[in-house]
Amino acid sequence: MQNNRYKICWDMFILMLLLVVSVVVPLRLAFSDEESESWFIFYTFGDFCFFLDIIFTFFTSVPDRDNIYEICDKKQIAVIYLKGWFWVDLVSILPLDSIFLSESGQGTVIARFARIGKLYKILRMIRLAKVLKLLKSK
Repeated sequence: MQNNRYKICWDMFILMLLLVVSVVVPLRLAFSDEESESWFIFYTFGDFCFFLDIIFTFFTSVPDRDNIYEICDKKQIAVIYLKGWFWVDLVSILPLDSIFLSESGQGTVIARFARIGKLYKILRMIRLAKVLKLLKSK
């Protein structure tokens, strides 16, 4: 259920994580040339939390078009999610930067452009609108 206390706490956690990521990623892209292990762990932890959020969304009821009742049927929830935010959520957790680095090696030109792979993580900022909308409706 959307108004479940645990779901609200989870949404608040995701909101805070989104805010941190939306500040940290652009700053790290602009001012840092190296990726330490601690930043890799941070990004991986964030991606894992966003992955969990995708799974939870498939089990969270959604309001109908007129906001009269909540749709609780898992199949309908999945269809609604797959037609909407799922693709933004999925693209934002794909580790494109890791894929580029593993295929290209550290010293090549492609490896330098692999940092651009982190830009797609800024898509998570779009999720801010989604989470804020959910929290506002509660």
